[in-house]
Amino acid sequence: MHFQALAQQQLKRDVAISGTNFFAVAEMVAVTDYRATLPSLICRRRAHYPRLKVLEAPVGLGTFPFEMARHVRYRQDPAHR
Repeated sequence: MHFQALAQQQLKRDVAISGTNFFAVAEMVAVTDYRATLPSLICRRRAHYPRLKVLEAPVGLGTFPFEMARHVRYRQDPAHR
């Protein structure tokens, strides 16, 4: 979705690294000269980092699905339903 939104504005991105944890990506950006597209909640929580500068995305990027994972031992636990 991000690639299409950027392409509509004649913009593109080059991917140097990718991660599966948004907090880890923010840490990688803080110690490199890379940029990342992250959820606004993560950006707000990391905005005080002196090595990070939080900016709005150049185009609307839409939303993404949320998923949850849990250990199988909690499959029958009512609190996890």
